[in-house]
Amino acid sequence: MKRYWCSVVAAAWLVLAIPAHAAEGVTAVKSPYGVKETLDRWAAAAERRELKMFSRVDDYAAVPPVTRALAALAAETTAR
Repeated sequence: MKRYWCSVVAAAWLVLAIPAHAAEGVTAVKSPYGVKETLDRWAAAAERRELKMFSRVDDYAAVPPVTRALAALAAETTAR
């Protein structure tokens, strides 16, 4: 039973501690390129290094238009 609780505490610590460390030192920079062009540039750089891109997933296409409009409105509101 003690081992179980140690595992639970360790898992809880990981869940709570890792996101805090992940944000440290992260810098957001607005790209002058659009999403498609960025992915094209990344694919070209990967290909030059003989890496293979298996697929591209367009998550945005799967989002209903209403949700897209709400997300745009929320982004506009927070930018003010």
